[in-house]
Amino acid sequence: MARGTPVIAINSGGPVESVKDGKSGFLLDKDPKNWIQVMEKLKNDEKLRQSIKKFAAEYACKEFSLKFMGDQLAKELSTLLS
Repeated sequence: MARGTPVIAINSGGPVESVKDGKSGFLLDKDPKNWIQVMEKLKNDEKLRQSIKKFAAEYACKEFSLKFMGDQLAKELSTLLS
């Protein structure tokens, strides 16, 4: 995501928390037909690829940066210690 690559992942577990469906990638069920459709759509739609590339890179750098994660950890620890 940080490099602007669309993520295609199973709609379960960790990816549900980190992938913004349709914006930074796609969350899909296990049906291979859906995966093929999304890959073909990405292959054929330059505008979609560019849109995801821009959003995914900005989103990943903001939400998963060391500073952001550190700030979130400090906030949670402060709440716990209050």
